[in-house]
Amino acid sequence: MGVSPRAAALAALALLVCFAAGNGLATGAQAGPAAAHAAAPAPSPFVSLAGESVNARRGPGLEHRIEWTYQRRGLPLEVVGESGNWRRVRDPDGAETWISADFLSPTRTAYVLDSGLGTLTLRQRPEQTARVAGYLGRGVVARIEGCSGSWRLVAIDEVEGWAPAEALWAAGGCAAQHPA
Repeated sequence: MGVSPRAAALAALALLVCFAAGNGLATGAQAGPAAAHAAAPAPSPFVSLAGESVNARRGPGLEHRIEWTYQRRGLPLEVVGESGNWRRVRDPDGAETWISADFLSPTRTAYVLDSGLGTLTLRQRPEQTARVAGYLGRGVVARIEGCSGSWRLVAIDEVEGWAPAEALWAAGGCAAQHPA
């Protein structure tokens, strides 16, 4: 049985805190007032499908009925619950189901929302007035490569560009800062 990405991140965070405390780095008196109030970023609740065909179950376990099968590698999902090696996830349509953590990846992806115009314009820089880098249609799944404020650098195949986070589902909480 493998370790879930969330459990691995929490274990790494715990080790980092222990290391910092042991070296006098975690106390406000030694590190200054800013360090006393600084908080480590929380692990992202978003994951993506690791396989081409992944069963979505009614409950956490093989004994539970298969509700449907996802047929889209990379589809972003939000983890909303856990039970052992199983994750309760929410998909871009809002449906919730259970999937084994073995079929989930920590790779961050985003789902293009309906902009009302039919396509999402990608920019060469994280600015509304920057040159156009490409277009993505509703429902396209793209990798999140980085962040700059409320913009996300996304890529799919050979197309890469900046998009406003509000135009993407699962693009919140991005910790991978990218120089603009």
